[in-house]
Amino acid sequence: MKRSSKVFLFVLVAEVIFLSGWGLKVGWDIRRMDEKVKSLQEEIQQIEAENKRLEDIRKKLDDDFFREKLAREKLGLARRNEVIYRIIPSQK
Repeated sequence: MKRSSKVFLFVLVAEVIFLSGWGLKVGWDIRRMDEKVKSLQEEIQQIEAENKRLEDIRKKLDDDFFREKLAREKLGLARRNEVIYRIIPSQK
């Protein structure tokens, strides 16, 4: 075999090894990025669900009836001249 054939064969083998290694790295990078995309999509879904929940609360707070209900139940407030009765359970 001629010397130039041996050099060509060596370069060819080196290129194949280099390109296959490079291809494996690219494949690994693609899989890693796919996992990152899936993770970010899940995070987006969670944030959208939280946004919807907060938007529902904001809409409820615009409702006078709901605000009054909150004021009565959570803060114990009453209207002017309104009498509040509390029922205390008997202890046995």
